[in-house]
Amino acid sequence: MDGVKNLHQQLVGGQDETIHSTVLRRGYESALSRLPVEVLCQIFVLCLPAETRHFRISSKLAPILLTRICRRWREVAVTTPSLWCRLYVNILSDREDWRKTTLCYGLWLQWSRECPLSLAIHCSQNGAAKLQRLLQPYKTQITSLQLLSEDAAIAAELLLPDLPALQKLKLQWRDSRDDEVATV
Repeated sequence: MDGVKNLHQQLVGGQDETIHSTVLRRGYESALSRLPVEVLCQIFVLCLPAETRHFRISSKLAPILLTRICRRWREVAVTTPSLWCRLYVNILSDREDWRKTTLCYGLWLQWSRECPLSLAIHCSQNGAAKLQRLLQPYKTQITSLQLLSEDAAIAAELLLPDLPALQKLKLQWRDSRDDEVATV
């Protein structure tokens, strides 16, 4: 009890800034840890980048950033499918580490659970078969698909067959004659 009184006197007297900030931080962390999961989920959804419709995988942005704060936040984030239902997939180079790429995209898609998926895909012709294998388990979830490529033939090849939930499709390619982007 004397230790608590001493700490209180130091805080009130302003003698030790470090102790004061430690006590405040502990109180803040404690308050966050008591938030109900539902409230934390809503906060996480509000943390998603607002400036884009499809999210790039980045450890510096939500939702990935949220998984790196603490164990509880990671558990809540990965069990909140609405955080993982929009994704920008970029597969342009044969030099990419395909295993690492598949793991990242695969986890993201897996965490979407059964939520409808909105995907923007930028892929070279060399990556089309790999991309189709990656997305195969999620075909029934894809409701919105935007395909970007260097030419119309590649865009058409990327179109996955049998997408029963698809409601919106956008194809874009670069017209090599005048270097403009064509959209269908």
